[in-house]
Amino acid sequence: MAKSEKVLDRSVLKSLAPVESLSNDNFEELFKNAKLETLSAGKTLVDKNTSKQYRYYLLNGVVNLLAPDNIKQELSSKDPVCRHPLVIHASWRLTVVAKTDIDYLKIDNDLLDMLLTWEQTAGYAVAEVDDDSDNADSDWMTHVLKSKTIQRLPPANIQAMFAR
Repeated sequence: MAKSEKVLDRSVLKSLAPVESLSNDNFEELFKNAKLETLSAGKTLVDKNTSKQYRYYLLNGVVNLLAPDNIKQELSSKDPVCRHPLVIHASWRLTVVAKTDIDYLKIDNDLLDMLLTWEQTAGYAVAEVDDDSDNADSDWMTHVLKSKTIQRLPPANIQAMFAR
């Protein structure tokens, strides 16, 4: 008998942070690569040995967050905090155990980070730098911007460098 596969709703993915800030093109790329999975009650979703390659979002069900000091917190998919990943790199010392059968979303960290970076740099454009030899000594920035090394940097990095 064929296993019924759940389908990810675009509006659910679009409601998650920081996915909500992606443009339509970048959102579609993420949507194609996001994985909707299920886990049975009592099974561990995340612990200290879990690969940090993915972000996990609780979409349906209840989990227990277990800290190393035996503090336990119950988290339901209906809680607003579930718009954010269950654990962030700094808190991977937590263990996440399904209290009920759960549906969760698995998103590749590298892909999401790359798409978010593209969002930030999309608004920057590098204009032509005029070669005004009359003002060559006083316009040091023009010389810097013309260097091959600087031209290989993303525009956002150039802006950040000059903002310091």
